[in-house]
Amino acid sequence: RTAFGRHWEELIDLDPTPIGSGCVAQVYHGRLRKKKLERLRLVSTEGAPSTAGTRSMWTAPPSTTGTRGSHHSAGIDVAVKVVHPSVKEQIDLDLTLMSAAARLIDYIPSCEFLAVPTAVAQFHDLLSVQLDLRVEAAALHRFRNNFGLLDGAEQADVTFPTPIIATEDVLVETFEEGFPILAAVEDASVDRRRWIAKQGLRAFLSMLFEHNFAHGDLHPGNIYIR
Repeated sequence: RTAFGRHWEELIDLDPTPIGSGCVAQVYHGRLRKKKLERLRLVSTEGAPSTAGTRSMWTAPPSTTGTRGSHHSAGIDVAVKVVHPSVKEQIDLDLTLMSAAARLIDYIPSCEFLAVPTAVAQFHDLLSVQLDLRVEAAALHRFRNNFGLLDGAEQADVTFPTPIIATEDVLVETFEEGFPILAAVEDASVDRRRWIAKQGLRAFLSMLFEHNFAHGDLHPGNIYIR
């Protein structure tokens, strides 16, 4: 409601039971109801996070999302990622304590060369980005662009969820069907395992050497096989 207004239920039919949860956010399964989402009063443009307004949002340009992922599509299954309540306050408190401890360590002779306060400050900057789901939406859009998926070509060997709209605390993206990679390879043949490994390695090397933009959280829970 804070993200999309009091009429958000007219736009998304949301299952209240989470389908996944992490340290920062949890994920719900939903379905878009409206054919268009103008009611959300989008603030952002050009596929980049906007700083205007109090309900700043990210939305992909409709001309580049493809038919399946377009935010003008109704009736598509979506995953709704929501930041846990009070998690930002808890992290701010933790980082404040860490910063205080780092400054105390800096007073110990010779420990100033460890640059602990600098390390904590860098950790703070990295963690702050993780808490803004508009950044994640922009990253997903960039991955899809890098892998040539913005024209709706969903038959590629590697794909990513299509970000539809996001605020700082809520991200709506297409719901991707599949099997977790560990379950997919458990009873798979050697050839099937080799194919999966080849696709994963090729995708990661493309990110690293061709795109200069790599996914930093490729644990098994984030990789599904169709």
